[in-house]
Amino acid sequence: VVQPAPGPSSFVAPTTGFNFIGVGTNGLTPSDSNGSVGNNQYVETVNTRYQIWSLNRATSTATSVLGPVSTNTLWSGFGGPCQAQNAGDPIVLYDKLANRWLISQFTTSLSSGFYYQCVALSTTPDATGTYFRWAFAVPGGVFNDYPHFGVWQDAYYMMAHAFVSPSGGFVAALFAAMDRQKMLSGDPTATWQVLQDPLEGGHMPADLDGFAPPPTGAPGIFLSWHSDGMV
Repeated sequence: VVQPAPGPSSFVAPTTGFNFIGVGTNGLTPSDSNGSVGNNQYVETVNTRYQIWSLNRATSTATSVLGPVSTNTLWSGFGGPCQAQNAGDPIVLYDKLANRWLISQFTTSLSSGFYYQCVALSTTPDATGTYFRWAFAVPGGVFNDYPHFGVWQDAYYMMAHAFVSPSGGFVAALFAAMDRQKMLSGDPTATWQVLQDPLEGGHMPADLDGFAPPPTGAPGIFLSWHSDGMV
């Protein structure tokens, strides 16, 4: 149904905010593009690269301040598969409660019998600055496909689909929680807890929006939509 504008009114295009060209694909499909907005920066990850812009909110102008560069450069000097591999499926989130950036991607080649989730957490609100880094081994030697994250007050939650290898063979849905408090302090002993459910899939972790935290002690939430309509 089209509702005509009452005369003599006319439709006016909405005023846009920032409008600029983001990171292009580099021959990989799908692009797995996603981005997040901080206080005065925007970070976008696409395939195996990321880029950072500073945001002038008064003029709605975005200025590139880094990149695009390979995502695994975040692990330069870290060693291991997270430095050596640049496999993609990247995620970037801005932790609004702590004013930190989380950037992550997986590895797709076995290293010492494991695939890894590589996680970098900025040490300040500046995405162009330094990062704490971790390489979380996926239990059982399974491959962690399609990782997605959610920021919560007690943990960084992650979902993934576990396969025997990148070439296939579904095993289970992965539900993971990373020790956010240790990670914010850069503690290299930070660990994660991972649960597998072979009857699950397509689930997503909740992610905080705004600045009001959930009720004290409220657990992290995963949402899953089933073919029978059950959530």
